[in-house]
Amino acid sequence: MIRFAIALTLVTAGATFAQSEDKNVAKGDYYFKAGYYYKASEHYRLAVQQNPTSPDKILRFGHSLFAIGNYSYASYALRKGLSRRDPSKRFRPELASLFPSERDFVQVLRDLKVYVTYRPRDPAGLTVLSYVLYTIPGEETRCRELLGYLRRHDKDDPYVAFMLHQMGQRDAPDAEAPAPRLDPLPPVEVPPLPAPTRVEAPKPKKVELSKVLSPPERVEETTPADLPPAPPAIAD
Repeated sequence: MIRFAIALTLVTAGATFAQSEDKNVAKGDYYFKAGYYYKASEHYRLAVQQNPTSPDKILRFGHSLFAIGNYSYASYALRKGLSRRDPSKRFRPELASLFPSERDFVQVLRDLKVYVTYRPRDPAGLTVLSYVLYTIPGEETRCRELLGYLRRHDKDDPYVAFMLHQMGQRDAPDAEAPAPRLDPLPPVEVPPLPAPTRVEAPKPKKVELSKVLSPPERVEETTPADLPPAPPAIAD
């Protein structure tokens, strides 16, 4: 009877613990969708504390840290969450759909790009940016470039290996690799141009200056006697 009571207590406690964990995740999702990223990160943090082995909860926590601009901890959380996932299973979250609107997602992404622009060698910023670009269709090329940069610093980076495996690429492209050689174009025959004809410039006509310019007219000098009388003085 006592054993049954203990077992029942443990089951009840486990169910309560799971409900509390799910409640924190639900609240985190609610606040994140409403744009309250700090509140969402707090509830995700509590959910991770209750279940630190859940990759989905750790990744949710990383998403909220990315949204509030805490890229150092976001990088750690994203790497930790991906390390607990099975690489053989397809993984590509729709990160933009978690935000209140596409405009909010673009603004948060713009802030991250500004951070990376001023800190181009920060592994944390490059990790978060490569992860976010991986979730955006059409940004695969830029994502591979960032992964290639991270791999040159650590060729055994498990995060890079996971992402490249997901993208179906064995090796990241080397940014310093030479440009691909193009096949030479076939020769193009250009018809010869006709020889230029000599054109003689017209000879200038001789013009006599005496016929163009007339001599200046003579101006008679005036004497002081010829000047008009001075104006009368103005009384004060």
